[in-house]
Amino acid sequence: MFSSGNRVFSFGSPSVDSVVQRYKTQGPPPLLTLDLNKVHSTVDEVDLHTHLHCLSNQIAIEKKRTKDLNHLAKAAEDQFWWARPIESMTDSQLDKYKKMLEEFKRQLKEKRGNLN
Repeated sequence: MFSSGNRVFSFGSPSVDSVVQRYKTQGPPPLLTLDLNKVHSTVDEVDLHTHLHCLSNQIAIEKKRTKDLNHLAKAAEDQFWWARPIESMTDSQLDKYKKMLEEFKRQLKEKRGNLN
């Protein structure tokens, strides 16, 4: 292949030789093998370990935050029944909730009337 700068280059996976050999023999592709020395020389194991540790810490923090938020939501539902989903309210709670909303609406109309 030629680059836009007219330079010749080749690429094959896992190598150009294995691709050429496959076409010559018309056999199955060779198994992918990794040269661990090349991989090791291009990847800094300490940096990867440090990055993994940071990500693990972030996951732990987010799990704790999720647990804390779920606990707060449950506490709010227990303490403030109107914080519950409407589907889980009893008939008496729904009636009380409706009255509270009507009172809130009345107060909003009154407040808006005072602003005009």
